[in-house]
Amino acid sequence: MPCVVLLIIDGYGVAPASSVNAVALAKTPYLHKLLNRYPSLPLKVNVNNESFSLGCASGHMAIGASKTQINSANTDANLFIKDEFLNTLKHAKKHNSTLHLIGYLHQEDEYNDLEYLYTVLRITQKYNLNKILIHGVLEGDYNAYSKIIQSINNLSSEIAKTGNTKIASLSGSWYADDTQGYWQRTEKEYNIIVSENSKYVFSNPLEILNNFQSQNIAAHQIHPSVIINSHSTSHPKTHAIHDNDSIIFFNSKPGSLRNLITAFVNQSEAKFLTYTFKNVSIATLINHNLTNNTEFTAKSLNQSLGKIISYNNLSQLRITTTDAYPYLTYFFNGGVKEAYPNEHRLLINMQSAIHETKEISKHIIKAIEKQEYHFIVANLSCVDRAAHSGVLKNTIQTIEIIDKYIDYIAECALINGASLIITSDHGNSENIMNISTDISDPKHTTNPVPFILVNKNLEGKNLEECEYSGHDLSLVQPKRNLTDIAPTILKLLDISSNEIPGVSII
Repeated sequence: MPCVVLLIIDGYGVAPASSVNAVALAKTPYLHKLLNRYPSLPLKVNVNNESFSLGCASGHMAIGASKTQINSANTDANLFIKDEFLNTLKHAKKHNSTLHLIGYLHQEDEYNDLEYLYTVLRITQKYNLNKILIHGVLEGDYNAYSKIIQSINNLSSEIAKTGNTKIASLSGSWYADDTQGYWQRTEKEYNIIVSENSKYVFSNPLEILNNFQSQNIAAHQIHPSVIINSHSTSHPKTHAIHDNDSIIFFNSKPGSLRNLITAFVNQSEAKFLTYTFKNVSIATLINHNLTNNTEFTAKSLNQSLGKIISYNNLSQLRITTTDAYPYLTYFFNGGVKEAYPNEHRLLINMQSAIHETKEISKHIIKAIEKQEYHFIVANLSCVDRAAHSGVLKNTIQTIEIIDKYIDYIAECALINGASLIITSDHGNSENIMNISTDISDPKHTTNPVPFILVNKNLEGKNLEECEYSGHDLSLVQPKRNLTDIAPTILKLLDISSNEIPGVSII
């Protein structure tokens, strides 16, 4: 049976050439060669015509499971009538204790957490709770402050109506939502929630934002900061968690805040000293696969590419770096944490772009040559990381690094009769800066991404719906999207299945 290799270049989008387009500015002779010789077309990433840009999580879900969200529920009250949620509110009411709401305070992508928070607040008012404290997590670079300030002002206006709700702390996601195993960052966030142990103490949220913005610190790197009003400074733990309190993690993005949640619900796995609270009720919006009695509305997708391949008794290999591990496992499998039978995983320590690319390429080539796997999928996250830095030169250099190694992978695939698909989960590197203001604008875009199918039997051929032949895919109007990749791979593997959305591109 043929082998199919899927290479996902994280943050590699398609856009017309410009002075801020690192993809177009980079010298990539090998990618150009593949685009000229083999079937290729641009793919839409906003699968359901969303106005937002997809993140790494949804992009990988769209590729691996042909859907963009695990939890399809909306932000209405139906999402919050599960017993676990209501019991958490009843617990705070019964003990006349504090309800702590922890999660992102932004509306940048498909995970509209602020709307979830508003919904939670509306429902909690029916219980007439004693006190509600919000511990907010912030995302974004230096240019995100204006939007964050607007969101905080809107939230402050909303909670002012309640009389019992306050913003207790703010922290950047670099601390609160570390995904790279730096538990010492999570510990700093944890400590301000449980003990208010922070050297950063302010009187209101805007004071926090103004302080770090004036120091040119990106929003996602805001140090965990406590908000204590002047009348409560003599009460050092007035905004911290106590015995008998309730906690709701309202973040809707699967996998986010995972380490922080672990420190509360599965303390033995936390890599720092945690507090032991008595009689604290905890609930999360989605299933983090940590414990069964604290989560609700958990819902994984019915089918995924990995599941179908496994159930057809075929072997598969996932290769990725430490920072992208959840994307190529949990999200690619449509919300399933555990590996399927015959699904093997290889984790590469994240270092420099050249180290990541070299190591991942080496393992791809080795796996192709050994012919042990029917499906190999790998993720190169270094391009997206470089783009998020906002440094155009660095991003160009990173793209040029991966170009050389892509040629090695393609040659190996052709020699061994394998098919190679090159694509991306979303854009970023094709729009490093705002061209009109000359200010860095490193964020995920709604631009299309490339789809290149390298197969020795398809050399010189075009896809039916794409007559254009050349390396500039920005000249082609995209008609297909990311959800069509999985059916294409199944067809290349000679697997017949109608259990997954999307239509094969070939």
